[in-house]
Amino acid sequence: MILDEAQELCDWLKLQGGKPVELYRRFSLAVVNSLWRIITGERYDHQDEALVDIMDKLERCVFFGF
Repeated sequence: MILDEAQELCDWLKLQGGKPVELYRRFSLAVVNSLWRIITGERYDHQDEALVDIMDKLERCVFFGF
């Protein structure tokens, strides 16, 4: 499961063609998605609105404390 996420991350990086990219969000998506899949057996596409919403809420909690 974790290798699947790592492979998707590698594939995405290759598509960026050497351009500078923001890795924090991508790494976070891969980690959250891996944990979610281990716990629930479900996997989200990295563009899925539900996963993006979860990430937005987590970032608000981490950075703003709510």
